[in-house]
Amino acid sequence: MWDSCPADKVYVLDGGLATELERDGFSLLHDPLWSARILHEKPEAIVRVHNRYLESGAEIIITASYQASISGFQKHLGLTFEQSKNLLKLSVELAHKARMQYYDNSKETREILVAGSIGSYGAALADGSEYTGNYCDKLTQEELISWHRPQLTV
Repeated sequence: MWDSCPADKVYVLDGGLATELERDGFSLLHDPLWSARILHEKPEAIVRVHNRYLESGAEIIITASYQASISGFQKHLGLTFEQSKNLLKLSVELAHKARMQYYDNSKETREILVAGSIGSYGAALADGSEYTGNYCDKLTQEELISWHRPQLTV
């Protein structure tokens, strides 16, 4: 799809999902899953946030999956591997649902893209190490690739 996008076009990206969810009353600050918990508990809240960004002019909405990981869902929600994969898939489905709702309600014809979001290994640790890289010397490159592969596959 990106091959068809003009190189000189500027796209409007959505904003902070967690900030908007907190504005809606969710408490995410000390949650190891951060906004990814809402995928499991209140997925329609994510659709509402996506739609607000679309109504504000966003042309690209990002899936609610930055903090999501199969291992995180298993550890913090007690889900199986398959259930965790399905929850990651849901983040994409919710973005597509929001896009379709927006098209149906607004009769808008502009192209709206969905971008997948995969956080670093450090994001899943929920200790801030995605900003420092403090986990890098504890894992081999192969281990990092193995950890990311299921998220990328989904």
